[in-house]
Amino acid sequence: MKSSFNVCFDAVLPANGQIVGNIAQASSQIKALIQKDGHSLLARTIQAVHICGASRIVVVGNDDVCSEAIQNGATRCLAPGKDGAANILIGLDWLTDSPHEKHEWVMICPTDMPYLCAEKLNDFISQIPEETDLLMPLIAKQDFESRFPHTNSTYLNLKEGVFASGGVFMVRTAAINVIKHNLSRAFSARKSQFKLALLVGLPVIFKLVMGRLSITDIEKRIHQMTGLRGKAILNVPPELAFDVDTSDDLAWLDAHEHMQAEFESQC
Repeated sequence: MKSSFNVCFDAVLPANGQIVGNIAQASSQIKALIQKDGHSLLARTIQAVHICGASRIVVVGNDDVCSEAIQNGATRCLAPGKDGAANILIGLDWLTDSPHEKHEWVMICPTDMPYLCAEKLNDFISQIPEETDLLMPLIAKQDFESRFPHTNSTYLNLKEGVFASGGVFMVRTAAINVIKHNLSRAFSARKSQFKLALLVGLPVIFKLVMGRLSITDIEKRIHQMTGLRGKAILNVPPELAFDVDTSDDLAWLDAHEHMQAEFESQC
């Protein structure tokens, strides 16, 4: 399966994050190496990204991660940095410094989403507008909670509704240097709507508090700050927003094994 939009892309897969909390029931402290139905989340992610058409897949993680990554078809695996933002930058640096042909887009895809598959990922990729530089998925709260009841997520309260942010991003290769300049601050603020508001200015804070902040406001502010054409993509599968961060997430996953058959039928 390929995207219905003719997207040529490389992919960066940060894979050094660790489970928070009691990890007794986890198959690995490293989230990417957690096993689900006989395969690691990393292996499942590499497969999904590859099926969607990724040319080069760069994984960033420790030695165990790298062994798993190369075994499952990653192009390259690199040693991690101090945090998630640094790991993304390491992957982006390798792609931009590589002498090989560069593609139009780079996907940044986490490796801790147990229900990610090529079909769900392609639903996002196929919606890429031509006149844009940065894509982020938004999932309506009611859609996320209907698919994943009694789970925790960070929501954005916007004029159009309440949304969870998906974990997968698409960046136009020509915009990577600008993205790298702003990535560390944005990464540290990504799970707090008020930190995100502080990052983009007081008018945004005011609109957020008053419930008047719109998606268009955010897109315009991104352009003012960076010169990039950012775009939020709605109607994205909720599977792109469900990740495994804590032991509670693992417990939920174990308690809902019956969802796997439904998931596999959709992929």
